[in-house]
Amino acid sequence: MGVLGQDPRITDPEELTNACELAVAQAHVVVPGLVKDVTDGIFDVLGASAVSRSKALDRFWRNARTIATHNPVIYKARIVGDHRVNGTPMFGLNAIGEVSRSATS
Repeated sequence: MGVLGQDPRITDPEELTNACELAVAQAHVVVPGLVKDVTDGIFDVLGASAVSRSKALDRFWRNARTIATHNPVIYKARIVGDHRVNGTPMFGLNAIGEVSRSATS
């Protein structure tokens, strides 16, 4: 197995980019929910002290939530589904709205 479980003989940069984009999008569909569960658990266990500056968990929680909201899971799930069902090439979703293909490359 090669990078990301792909055929190690992939030499086409676009094909490798697609494989990487797919792996990132798939992870992003799952990871934000896991992070939310972990941060919720931290607050359940530690209560209000979980946000004290001395533990710096407030920063962890804020960063995790910011990443999850800046890269909406629903868009990543759509990209993965469109690729799996229709064979649509993977591309990074770096903006919301109409963006030309050259602007995302």
